[in-house]
Amino acid sequence: MKLTNYLSTTLLGLALAGTAAHAGEDPIIEPLPAVEPAFTDYFTPKIDLRARYEYADINTAAWPGGDSDAFTLRGRLGLLFDNSYGLTAYAEYEGTVTADRTSYNAAGVHGELPPKAPIADPESHELNQLWIAYKKSGASVKVGRQAFVLDGQRYVGGVAWRQNMQTFDGGTATYSPIDDLTLTYGYFYQVNRIFGSEAPFGGGNTQAFEDANIQLFNAAYKTPLGKLVGYAYFMDLGEDSVPARGQSSNSYGISLAGSYKIDDDFSLPYYGEIAYQTEASNSTLDYETLYYHVTGGVAYKGYSLGVGYESLGSDNGVGFNFPLGTNHKFNGFADRFLNTPGTGLEDFYVYAGAKLPFGINFKTAYHYFTSETGGIDYGQEIDFVLSKKIFDVVVLAKYAYYDADTAANNTVPGDTTRFSIELNYKF
Repeated sequence: MKLTNYLSTTLLGLALAGTAAHAGEDPIIEPLPAVEPAFTDYFTPKIDLRARYEYADINTAAWPGGDSDAFTLRGRLGLLFDNSYGLTAYAEYEGTVTADRTSYNAAGVHGELPPKAPIADPESHELNQLWIAYKKSGASVKVGRQAFVLDGQRYVGGVAWRQNMQTFDGGTATYSPIDDLTLTYGYFYQVNRIFGSEAPFGGGNTQAFEDANIQLFNAAYKTPLGKLVGYAYFMDLGEDSVPARGQSSNSYGISLAGSYKIDDDFSLPYYGEIAYQTEASNSTLDYETLYYHVTGGVAYKGYSLGVGYESLGSDNGVGFNFPLGTNHKFNGFADRFLNTPGTGLEDFYVYAGAKLPFGINFKTAYHYFTSETGGIDYGQEIDFVLSKKIFDVVVLAKYAYYDADTAANNTVPGDTTRFSIELNYKF
């Protein structure tokens, strides 16, 4: 036995013997008093603030130089409950205020309508989320008003670019029966759209899709080639509004997203998707059409370069549509194609990204738009994005210029300029 072990054992034995002799009985170790859990052991406050200036100008006969200037501040205040046994709950308020309600067209909710250009950030105050969830053994269930996204948010997203988040009333469930396979199901009876608490129910920019019957099935499997997803989305958006009747649809598709790694610094990302869509439920339309999206690129350290092609098909004067998607992410940041034209849309694009000095992230994209049917030249667009984190604040600036072709002016509003700068803080 080593000397140190022998000494340690001897000293411990003497100490116990002395204690027992003094007490006249075997030593007893008193338990520590129970500590009551603190409030912060179960509850976590959440704060999400965004201050933004956005400028928009659409140069057409309908908007003759009607530029808009929107100074807005959005705040989300939430409280998360987590008891560490798989049960969680969340409540969140969301509010948006503006410096001048008349300085921009808030998508028809307030401000001056055309000739001012639309900026869809109206003043609003609402209960943004209120849900309860349980998770255990690879399965989870969430019920209530919730934020919900699927894959790249082409079909279902939160429209996070706008100040007022899109949320969903209903329930969702996920289950992983085996490694690398995730099954997701969502049922929603109401969609709370981005137009806020002052928007009317019914009509064009309605506050919500009420009396909906939305069922979403999604299966994602990780393969050696990338993430393979199959989906079926049944979107009955209700009967209370014109856009709901026109956009209810059933969509079926499959996608693959992956990256071929050459070494630790060099990779070749790729993406492919194909889908089929037809009208559904109470839709007044009659169509069936296809959707394609393919991209390929190169990524090296902090730099990226790639090309893509996205085709939104058309049939019987109706284009493939995404009424619940985060459409700002696709087809240009000028937002000229948030709704698909009746002749469909083809988007040929090139993108690039780089990490600049001083921790600045840079992204740019060029788009060339044509119709999917009819041979219409819709025009072209250039986008730029700069972002940088300064302490706990993320600064983001975005610029987009859409140059419309003359032939497209009767279908898609003409030359459009959008610029924004914002500050983001989360706690």
